[in-house]
Amino acid sequence: MPNVQAVIDKVSKDTVRLFKNNTVLASKVNRQFDKEFAASSGKIGYTLRVRQPNKFTVNTGATFSATDIADPVSTITVQGQKHVDFLLTYADLTMNTDELTKRYVAPAMNHLAAQADLEGFLLYRKIASLVGTPGTAPTSANTAKILMQANAKITNQSAPTNDRHLIMSSDMQVNMIDGLKGLYNNQQIIGDQFKKGAFASGILGYDDISATQSVATHTVGALGGTPQVNGAQGAATGASYQSGTLSIKGASNSITGWIKAGDVVTIDGVYDVNPLTKATLSNLKQFVVLADANSDGSGIVATTISPAIVYGGPYQTCSAQAANSAAITVSTGTAALKSEQALAFHGDALTFVMADLDMPTSGVIAASRMSVDDYSFRMVAYYNGDEDQIRVRIDGLWGWAALRQEWATRVAF
Repeated sequence: MPNVQAVIDKVSKDTVRLFKNNTVLASKVNRQFDKEFAASSGKIGYTLRVRQPNKFTVNTGATFSATDIADPVSTITVQGQKHVDFLLTYADLTMNTDELTKRYVAPAMNHLAAQADLEGFLLYRKIASLVGTPGTAPTSANTAKILMQANAKITNQSAPTNDRHLIMSSDMQVNMIDGLKGLYNNQQIIGDQFKKGAFASGILGYDDISATQSVATHTVGALGGTPQVNGAQGAATGASYQSGTLSIKGASNSITGWIKAGDVVTIDGVYDVNPLTKATLSNLKQFVVLADANSDGSGIVATTISPAIVYGGPYQTCSAQAANSAAITVSTGTAALKSEQALAFHGDALTFVMADLDMPTSGVIAASRMSVDDYSFRMVAYYNGDEDQIRVRIDGLWGWAALRQEWATRVAF
């Protein structure tokens, strides 16, 4: 009879290593808040409030004019308890631990890593910045431009120039490499691309460019009509800059899902601004819709957007108020169009946290928890007498948040 606890202890040591080796997005984002959740065993729904940087107005002359301190915050919530479950027999437990890891644990952790990355990529729905033409693959004439535009958008929001990453799907990578193949002179870069079929590191302003199967796909809302701003909107100043409302008129009447979470819109006459100097930039400000919204019987759509329309003060996000009847353009494509959403980002734009799960105290024959570098997984085995089998589950508890969404840009085609 094998010692089940000893087997589970040995095999569980591989869970963290395999998870780390298989994650792509989660390994490149901010992890500094893990220790806040590690103070005690994690509970689903536990939330940490993270202070965002205050913003200020630069005054001219000798007169004192204090900026109101808003102390804006973002929240990180651990709400994703994910697990993989499988059955073992006592005979399975007699194989060596390397074989047990290869047959069961390795594929289980590969699935968990892919799920974690997918949930991170779904944060695209909170990111307003978008480049590329959804539905149209880049060409050799514009591929480099698209990637540099994404990097420039991050720079325009005052992100540090280091720790920048670009992650796309494998299909997107094929198109990108094909589009860039004629632009490189560095023989090592060309050789790496030829041998590996992947981007070399340290090109076009990114520390690394990589691919994963976990990139999210966005579907545009049903749309229809001629959308316009429904009454002048926006605030001359204010601290609630991270999200706000936008009322739209002129939509087709009574459409469910007229616009979808993740759709990006621009408003005529509303331009982006430099977040530090507040100088108006040359591009229209992009706003992302945070929740699906329907049109009513009069073609009115009430949406929640990010950032808010704030056209003055220290938390200014755009150049002007949204004027009544100003035209609204949906930048994510035509109705129901699907497009993959690659992410270009500074490491501090997003965060991934893990928390230790409570260890069971009864009803199990073996349980082990492995925590390394703030990654944590729990492996539990319990006996199923009806089938004379051992039920095994591997659990992780994690959370994602977009802390500085302005430091990330979506690349779509």
